[in-house]
Formats: sequence, structure tokens, C-alpha cells
Amino acid sequence: MLLLSINVTGFLFASSAYAAENNNSMILSINSLSVFEQGKYPFVNGIVTDSNGNPLSDVEIQANFSSDMGIATTDSAGEFSITSNIPAEELGEHTVTVYATKDTMYLNTHVTYDIMTQSEIAKINADSREKTPNTSSYDNSKYDLLSRTILEDMEEQKKENIKNKILSGEQNEMSEQRLETNSKLEKELKSFEEKNESHTPRNAFLRFLADIDYSVKDIFWHQFLFTEERTDDAREAKEHALEEGKSSLEAIKIFQQEAAISQNEIIEYNKELNIKYGNATSGVQEQFDENGKLPRED
Repeated sequence: MLLLSINVTGFLFASSAYAAENNNSMILSINSLSVFEQGKYPFVNGIVTDSNGNPLSDVEIQANFSSDMGIATTDSAGEFSITSNIPAEELGEHTVTVYATKDTMYLNTHVTYDIMTQSEIAKINADSREKTPNTSSYDNSKYDLLSRTILEDMEEQKKENIKNKILSGEQNEMSEQRLETNSKLEKELKSFEEKNESHTPRNAFLRFLADIDYSVKDIFWHQFLFTEERTDDAREAKEHALEEGKSSLEAIKIFQQEAAISQNEIIEYNKELNIKYGNATSGVQEQFDENGKLPRED
């Protein structure tokens, strides 16, 4: 729906843009005039809310005009206003891109406007007034009431269609941006893993074993495999907890619980390794107490 706003130059059309991020519960709504007079300062106003319509304060807003950039922060009502510091001089269509950022939430949308001369704007306003029917002679008859009702319904439907179209376009654009970002991230992670393959815990421990005496090298390696297996099981438990809808904090606690190895477990496993690789007999190992120490004789 096109709304009319009065200023010194006459009637100017107002336009709106919307951007929504459902996963992060943030909605960005932008209002802007669709026509600015040459030499005037373009501006945008807007509001940021959550999915329930509650205003979001302290959202960082950046508006990129064709020749300038402005920054603002939403107030307690979720509202903001940014005016270009440079007057509009170049005639024709221009685009202002508005970004909204808060914590991990991010949105952006675009608003287009035209820069025209004063005479061009005057002509548009004159044409608009000529096309606007004069209804002053109508009585409050049932026909007049029906006409107004139909027109209001049509305008509401137009507004809804424009809003849905804008939302759909912005959501498609955001989805494409996410896919592109995820693809770049996966490539960077793969490259990082390839560059740091030699620094993984397993490879680092293998380099450590290179300088260890052969007689205990197998014992050290199996001790590493024991902790590695426990860590892998804990990581699977954490991922399973996240899939079930648990919070990150709960998943981390589950990982810590599953990855923990008690002193008694370490002692018992070392006893088994010592016997397995001939460093001690079962009789000798049984002489050690639960803390892995030999009893003292007083």
C-alpha cells in the first residue's frame, strides 16, 4: 500500500521493507520515503521486534546509503532513525541497505528510493491529485459505505501481498547467504584440518612415542587408546544430548561425565597392561593397594 506524507515539496510516497529471522526471533521493519528531492538528506526509520511483536532494544543498525553510511542503536521501544550526512545529488534510483545485529542474530534488507528535481516531484503530485476522485459530493449513503469498505479491503490485501513478497524474497536471500557461508566454512575447516593434521592428539602422541624406550612403548600407546576411546564415546553422548534438545551447557556436562576417568580405572588398566606386556606378574600386581602403592612395613 502506498501512503502519502506531506512536506515542503508536496506529496511524497512512503515505502516499507521487512526482514525476518525466525530461528533467532528477530524481525526488522523499515520505513522510507520512496522519493527525495535533489539536495535533501535521505533517511530511514524502523523498528526491531521479536516474533511476538515485543520491541528489541540495543540492536546495532547500519544503513548504507549510496554515498554515505549511518549507524544507530534501537531504543527501549525498538525504534531507530538514520539520516544520511550527505545530501542526495545524483538523480535516479538509489538503494539503501539496512543491517541489524544483536548477539548472534543478524538481518539485512533493502529499500529503494528515487532522487528527483523539485519540478519533477511537483508534476507527480499534480498528476496524483488529478487522478484522485473528488468524493466531496457523495452523501453517507449505503453505496458510499460499500465503496469505502471495498477499497479498504483492497488496500489491506495489497499491503499483505507486498509484505509476504518482501518476506519471501528476504528469506530466500538469507537462505542462499547461509548456504554460501556454510560452504565457505566447510572448505576453510577442511583446509585447516589438512594443515594441522600433524598436530592432532594421535599424531602428536606418536611423535612423543618415537623417543620412548621400546619396552614400555606399547603400554604408553594403549594408555592413549584407552583415553581416546573414552573421549570419542563422550563426544557421541554430547551429540546425542543436543539432538534430543538439551542445552549446550547440559551437553557439555554430559561430555565431562562420560569422559572422566577415575584413578581406580587407571590403576586397574595399568595393571592389565603390565601383565599383558610382561612387565609384572599378576602376583606382583596384586601386592599394590587400591591407590597403586605397595603396603608399608612399620
